[in-house]
Amino acid sequence: MPCEEFEIQIADYVENQLLSPDRARVAAHLAVCADCHAFAQQLEQLDVALLRTVKAPPLPATFKAKLQRRLQTTVVLSEIQRVERKRQMQAEYEAGLARLNRFPLPPRKLLESLGHGGLIALAGWLAWQFLPQLGNFLAESGWGDFNQSVLFAWLVSVICLVLGLTAAFPMRVRRIFSAV
Repeated sequence: MPCEEFEIQIADYVENQLLSPDRARVAAHLAVCADCHAFAQQLEQLDVALLRTVKAPPLPATFKAKLQRRLQTTVVLSEIQRVERKRQMQAEYEAGLARLNRFPLPPRKLLESLGHGGLIALAGWLAWQFLPQLGNFLAESGWGDFNQSVLFAWLVSVICLVLGLTAAFPMRVRRIFSAV
């Protein structure tokens, strides 16, 4: 089994892809390590077998002429044209980003909306659970007789008002809560 440290370098060595210092180091290692030397020989035999069995597909007779024509018709941009093209591409990229930023409901706003909806649902559930007890408590404390539906509407109105004010004045709300 070849040494892990040299395994990839041996493949590059066999394909003559290594620079001189690395090539000399791998050659020195191959001289002393029988497993790595055997691995290198197997790779060389594989290359020979592949060259014998795998044939390159024949190119059409018109290939060279088509390639030359294509190379000659390819427009090479001058430095000024390249700079202008780069500027145009940058402008298109920035315009695309601006369109993305104008998306009517960016992910942050979507999460805020879902959060507000969740808060409203939670407040509604809490009101549903505790509104009868609150009505009884207010009646017992001397606030008079409350209609449950009016109390529920009043509570929902207060919650919506608070949420609306926090959405309308987010900086003020942050200042208030950062001071607390």
